[in-house]
Amino acid sequence: MPPAGTAPEAAAVLLAFLNTRGHGTHRDRLSDAEDAGRALGDLLQSRAEVSESQLKRLRKLRSTVVDVVSAGHETADAAWASLNRQTSQISLGATFGAAGSATIRQTGGDPLIGTITIALERLMADGKWNRLRLCANERCGEAFYDSTRSNTQRWHSYGRCGNKSNVAAYRARTTASA
Repeated sequence: MPPAGTAPEAAAVLLAFLNTRGHGTHRDRLSDAEDAGRALGDLLQSRAEVSESQLKRLRKLRSTVVDVVSAGHETADAAWASLNRQTSQISLGATFGAAGSATIRQTGGDPLIGTITIALERLMADGKWNRLRLCANERCGEAFYDSTRSNTQRWHSYGRCGNKSNVAAYRARTTASA
């Protein structure tokens, strides 16, 4: 189990993938195959060669995962169905070990989509899926992992986004009451 305040490895993979999208002041890191190869190479721990068709599938998968995360982890049947269709070409196997351990590994299909699929499965199996969030600051939207005990974090950074939102809300209230 990771130390308090840190995201599990599976969440880190998903956050790296989700935060490739253009949000806040960040540009879209899946804008072309070369840029995507650099951005996603860390997921495979090597430089990734990304084809145009793979890039299209990765953008669609990223959009679907964002839809599921932004749905508040409530019923998002269409997004889940889309996720199932997009990951159906991935073949997975399990390696079982002593003391009841099991490891899911990819045996076929696109390696980048497989890495993301396995990260999704691990986070869900650990009961941590509901801790993935998008920053509540509409001008930001960065994906983050809520490591708070209460599971109520709204901003990826309180100092950058939370404080700004609270000050803006305070000013709006005082202006409205004046």
